[in-house]
Amino acid sequence: VGKAGVLGLLDSGMWVPMPPRQKSQAAGWDSFEDQMKASLTLVNSSAILGDTCGQRYPGNEAWKCLMGAFRLPFVRTPYFMVHSQYDLFAVSMNLWGHYWIAHKFTKSDLTWADAYRRMIVNYLPEPSMGSGKVIFSPACYFHCILTVPRFWVTSANNSGLAATLRLWLNQPQDTAGRIYDTCKGFNCGFHEQERPKTQIHALRRLSEATQTNGAPGELAEPNVSVHSVEMRPQMIVQI
Repeated sequence: VGKAGVLGLLDSGMWVPMPPRQKSQAAGWDSFEDQMKASLTLVNSSAILGDTCGQRYPGNEAWKCLMGAFRLPFVRTPYFMVHSQYDLFAVSMNLWGHYWIAHKFTKSDLTWADAYRRMIVNYLPEPSMGSGKVIFSPACYFHCILTVPRFWVTSANNSGLAATLRLWLNQPQDTAGRIYDTCKGFNCGFHEQERPKTQIHALRRLSEATQTNGAPGELAEPNVSVHSVEMRPQMIVQI
């Protein structure tokens, strides 16, 4: 009794208060903010606002406790979150009012997508040492990556997603970090490649001394040698 542990695996769920482009509103698409406000009465979601978040955002701001950008700092359960800086669902729905994978981008579309990327990076949580929380944010144009083959070759800031997730699963209570791409340009984190050997360099453990290297998108390097890990998938599930 009492020996079970709970971990969170979050994939592409960090909504941010980015207003949609005006044309998408004409297609009947409400902003993420409007949807959260509506859900308070539609499904009586006031019961799941949480005590600490509800106190921080009372009254007319209560909807923020239903949006990942504002709620994640109050989550105490260890979790691993993957969210792309160019999330396909958020970008396509807010630009065109449809989940549209193959739609071509105009210059104004790319301007909006880059503004969305900046907001995502701004709201990415900064996990504290020993929190068991890992944030992984590549600059790729995709949505929900954990259940498709591309999971095995996705990376951010030279750290492989599969290898980073495996490290966290082996030591969730002692691992924390924020890994995100800092490359330039739309979809700049996308790479056509074989399953690579990837360095695990941006996670930190309680047993390791903290250092500061000042590099954007990276955490302090631990006092251990950098090593490579090659992931060999046992099963791939695609939906």
